[in-house]
Amino acid sequence: MGEVRARITPFRGDNPILEASVWDVARGDVDKMASAAKQLMRDGVRVIATAATTGAAERIREVLRSKDIPAEFLDANAGQAAVAVAPIDEGFWSPALGLAVIGESDLFGKRRAHREPKTSRRSVTPLDLVEGDLVVHVVHGVGRYRGMETREIAGSVNDYLTLEYAEGDKLFVPADQVDAVSKYIGGEAPKLNRLGTGDWNRQKAKVRKAVRDMAGELIQLYSARASSKGFAFSPDQPWQRELEDAFPYVETKDQLSAIDDVKSDMEKPVPMDRLICGDVGFGKTEIAIRAAFKAVLDGKQVAVLVPTTLLAQQHYATFTERYAPFPVRVVMLSRFVTPKEQARVLEEIAAG
Repeated sequence: MGEVRARITPFRGDNPILEASVWDVARGDVDKMASAAKQLMRDGVRVIATAATTGAAERIREVLRSKDIPAEFLDANAGQAAVAVAPIDEGFWSPALGLAVIGESDLFGKRRAHREPKTSRRSVTPLDLVEGDLVVHVVHGVGRYRGMETREIAGSVNDYLTLEYAEGDKLFVPADQVDAVSKYIGGEAPKLNRLGTGDWNRQKAKVRKAVRDMAGELIQLYSARASSKGFAFSPDQPWQRELEDAFPYVETKDQLSAIDDVKSDMEKPVPMDRLICGDVGFGKTEIAIRAAFKAVLDGKQVAVLVPTTLLAQQHYATFTERYAPFPVRVVMLSRFVTPKEQARVLEEIAAG
């Protein structure tokens, strides 16, 4: 074990030296870590394993017990081995204190950092735009960006965004009013609006009416759903915590919030209705993996629908890898699967 010398400065007297050693065991090697801990316990050292969350601490307790270390949660009655909720990532042991601390990364290895996605802004800057891009002005509607110009108007020289509209009309937007312009993100390319007409206002009024009509339909739909009876899934089980703790990245705040919301919905006795939106790399697949696993643990079958065969293949590989330590079977249905295999899989699904 490598040595660490920690200097503690008291209020009075000499400065004592507290000698401690870090674990000289490959992080993530549970068997070797458990073996080292048991040897220290035979030498009379107290062992405390720590985790950042209660769920992770519960998992560590189960792992230690499976290695014949009778760990309990730390309290006045805890024995020589205990588990505590504490943000200690890497542990140590001190002969002077007769104490060994095992951090979460000592047992399971370090998690890879998950890059926090940047929050996108609605408005644009000229650097976001390429000449020819479609844009939407909050007052004048859809136009086409034609670059930046420096113009003198009323004796004042300023930079302007040049927007082209129908019939070749142009609108010059001062650079300090760029928040009124956003990049067009719709599907099919729309027609350019005409300046000086009620064209854009009529379009907005039409959309408002459509939204009001849709809102009325949604109110009726949600009222019917609220009175319908659904399946209330069980609270998280130990295997659920084990699956989640094995996630090799650090979850983002938004990801954790979405996961909690999904689980909360699943545990209610009404039909679930939630849409998770996010750009590529925001962690949506992991949310689906955890929700599907929660359903499977309650004896349900889960179907994950994707728009392309390539995505089906990718998700099949991801789900298979994440569920590998558990008795969960993952199959794929796509044009890559033979008709005979498809028929067999469908029969097995129908049989439960």
